[in-house]
Parts: sequence; structure tokens; C-alpha cells
Amino acid sequence: MEANAIRRIGNLGDYLTSEAIRLANDTEFDRDAESTAFAKTFAHLNSTAGDRAFKKWNADKGSFMGAFINTSFEVIGMGLGYHANDYDSLDDIDALELAKEFWTKEDYGKGFATGVRAETRMGKSIPMGRQLFEK
Repeated sequence: MEANAIRRIGNLGDYLTSEAIRLANDTEFDRDAESTAFAKTFAHLNSTAGDRAFKKWNADKGSFMGAFINTSFEVIGMGLGYHANDYDSLDDIDALELAKEFWTKEDYGKGFATGVRAETRMGKSIPMGRQLFEK
């Protein structure tokens, strides 16, 4: 999905429902490629980062802190997943360093996603994640 389309999602729950139905009925949808990308992405994140990949980096304390953050999932999980099949191996990808890079960028630090509608936030976070993990 292109970045401009992400910004037009509207209600996220409604979008996910309609997209799931559309993909289930789409005989052209490459389930094997998507399944491979999903498995590669989350196996790599689990073995190299664990739940830290989906927490916010606190540079002052030098650690990933707090609970799961949707923005981190959108940037790290979806960014890596978008490019996972472009790589022969994900071994050289340091997701935690890329997460630190994301959270220390001026535009994406403190208050980036606070009080922002999902489609507005995702319109920024998903393209940023794709850019971070681009081969």
C-alpha cells in the first residue's frame, strides 16, 4: 500500500475488516510470499530484539522503556516486514539500532504519536519504517 493510501484509511477497525475479507477472496494474492515475509520478520525480531523492538527508546536512560507502542510496531515490524523478502538473510539487520535511530530523530521523538488518529500517525510511521529498512 502506498503512503498516500495509508493516510486515507479512515477508521482502522473498519479498514482491517474489509481488507481481511478482500485478501481472503483474492485468488491473485501471494499468500506464500506474505507468509514468508511475516515469518522472517517476526522470527528475526524475536531472536534479536524481543519485545524491546516495540518499545520506545529513551536515549537519556539508554534503554527501551514502557509498554508496547503501536508506533514502534508500525515502524519496526511493518518496516522490516515490507522489505523482508528483499533480503537473502536478515542477519545483518540490527533492528534495535534502527529503532534507536527512529526514536532519536527530531520529528519522531517526544509526543510524536500522542493524541494522533491512527491513520494520521500511520501515514508518517509506516513510510518511515519502510525507509529505515530499505535495502
